[in-house]
Amino acid sequence: SGSRRATSRNSNSSNSKGNGRDDGLSLRVVNDQFGNPTWTKYVGRALVALLKDNGKKYHPGIYHAVSEVGKNPPSWYNFAEKIFEFSNIPIQLTPIPSNEFESAAKRPTSSVLKNTKLPPLPNWEEMLQEYLMSDDRDRRLPKNI
Repeated sequence: SGSRRATSRNSNSSNSKGNGRDDGLSLRVVNDQFGNPTWTKYVGRALVALLKDNGKKYHPGIYHAVSEVGKNPPSWYNFAEKIFEFSNIPIQLTPIPSNEFESAAKRPTSSVLKNTKLPPLPNWEEMLQEYLMSDDRDRRLPKNI
């Protein structure tokens, strides 16, 4: 995909947690597009299970290996909010509608998928916390984050 649904800029306002500290970090994030943030580790495990099964339990068809989101799927804004909250990174997040974010591709309001054929994967927030605490995260993020 490679597209970004957020814009960043330096800011002189204090962060949204209200601690009075100004780190100059702010981010505008789309808040009207919803989906299932899913760690590829779990998608990979589901694919391996499907391949190893060889059609015994899982018959040919379409499978959605996605995190559980319940009745309130997260927007990109909610996802960003949790990333910074779980990482203890102070930042001012500003929700914006899709029409304020320039993108060459038209994005659907909802890309939420439902897993109906595979064992349930973890809730998206649990999956995100696990990822942020994992060694995988350390290999992918720049050292200054």
